Amino acid sequence: MLHSLTTLNPLAVLAVAVLGFFLGWLWYSPVLFAKAWMKEMNMTPEDCKKMKPSKGAMMMAGGFFFTLISTTALAFFINEHHIQGPLGGLKMGLLIGGGFVATRQTVNSIFQMKSLKLYLIVTGYDIALFAVQGAILGVWR
Repeated sequence: MLHSLTTLNPLAVLAVAVLGFFLGWLWYSPVLFAKAWMKEMNMTPEDCKKMKPSKGAMMMAGGFFFTLISTTALAFFINEHHIQGPLGGLKMGLLIGGGFVATRQTVNSIFQMKSLKLYLIVTGYDIALFAVQGAILGVWR
């Protein structure tokens, strides 16, 4: 296992993490799900504007840091299983996104009593994220 971790391409992992972060920006932008997500979170654009810049910066930095960790983990699994090609990477991304992340988020959503719409927006992003990242890492690792 250590070999799979030490042979990762750090540039590929970093680039794919950045891409994943931008996918999140698009997913939660007005182009896709910003309005629906904000409604389900009981937030308004004014609430976002009232947020202190330092809090927003910390949220973005934390979001990128944990995206980098999850991207590294995905790259590790792809490397450990000797997956090559976009289809194999996509399958691994869907397995992790759907099989691990989405199922755990389902349990959390049940106990947090969040709406189905919010669950689908948030979980849909994670599944799409791992699928896209997996397809890229299947080629560039």
